[in-house]
Amino acid sequence: MDGSVNQGEPMTDPTHLAVKPDYVYVASSWRNPVQVAVVAALRSAGIDCYDFKNPPGGTGFSWKEVTPKDSTVTTICEHCGRPIKFMRGFPEPDNDFLGGPEMWRHLDGLAGHWDREGGAVPKKGSDLVDVDGYLSMVSHPRAVDGFEEDFGAMEKADTFVLVLPCGKSAHLELGWAVGAGKRTAVLLEDPVEPELMYRMVDYLARSLFDLLGWLGVED
Repeated sequence: MDGSVNQGEPMTDPTHLAVKPDYVYVASSWRNPVQVAVVAALRSAGIDCYDFKNPPGGTGFSWKEVTPKDSTVTTICEHCGRPIKFMRGFPEPDNDFLGGPEMWRHLDGLAGHWDREGGAVPKKGSDLVDVDGYLSMVSHPRAVDGFEEDFGAMEKADTFVLVLPCGKSAHLELGWAVGAGKRTAVLLEDPVEPELMYRMVDYLARSLFDLLGWLGVED
């Protein structure tokens, strides 16, 4: 790899330059259930890959592990528009162990709002802390360990796959991979939000089947 950025057309033919990788870094969001399916499919095909939710060293890093005891994380409910407060020590999300549906803890008490399609999951980027709180969290030894574990896998990987939808962290990882000259692909969602900078990657996959073809997996 020469570290140059792809300035041509992103590939859309999975058979073009199909090469089976040695190690794949799967970049995505904790909130994205498709990530689990991609990791399982790669491993079933005999492709070694990094699962940030279940890394070799143990459990994946979560911001909940380093949230200061006196701080809170505020999220806006997609359904009613009211703030939701997750306080350290409370489960996230709350479970209605009698009725079954996942429920959120609102500032004025429990409210039964949940997404019947995909579970009670807030939108990416809606979890907010103040700057001082963030700087404390990102400097925490557990955060440092989590970063080093993920970044070590990034350096080891010869191929990166971004699984949509996902947020800032995964896209930063993909950008680093492009600059480092790794092979890169984006597994698109349908419908997909247009993104101009995806022209930098080597392959835009319409489906997991297409992605596996680009990764050299035979039918």
